[in-house]
Amino acid sequence: MTPTARNKQIDSGEVLETASNGFGSETQTLVPGTYYVRVSPRFSSFLSTRYDLSLVATPKPSNLNTDPGETLSGAPSVGILNQLPTSTFIARDYVGVQDAGDAFRFDLTETRTVNVRITSDNWTQAALIFDANGNGLVDPGDTLATAGSISSSGTTRSLAPGSYFVLVTP
Repeated sequence: MTPTARNKQIDSGEVLETASNGFGSETQTLVPGTYYVRVSPRFSSFLSTRYDLSLVATPKPSNLNTDPGETLSGAPSVGILNQLPTSTFIARDYVGVQDAGDAFRFDLTETRTVNVRITSDNWTQAALIFDANGNGLVDPGDTLATAGSISSSGTTRSLAPGSYFVLVTP
């Protein structure tokens, strides 16, 4: 992590992850910044140990132009779901340490059966929301259904015409 005091010291709270031989590799999603990797002997500073270090930066596999954010009031509209080609919207993005959630708005102009499916390699949840009072907040009773799992989970609901939201959270 970028040192907060820029003192070129590893201060408390600045170590993001540690990995040691025999425990495989560590993967971390990082925000832009300057980072450091420190390699040190595991048991004794009197032994010399050969190591191979590999750093790989994987591009964010998002199909979204910008991060949608986690608020209903700022949720980008994916359009009128029953009028989209094949009536399908697919979002591929990240939520987690640096991104608390992603909200999407969709509209229906006629009653439709809507399936919300989420697939993830970590625990995530997708909540289907109807903002009954239009205040832009998720109030008690606004969540119509949730789906979440480590692999794939979904929920199907018949929805009347209106504006709805899907909120994806870790």
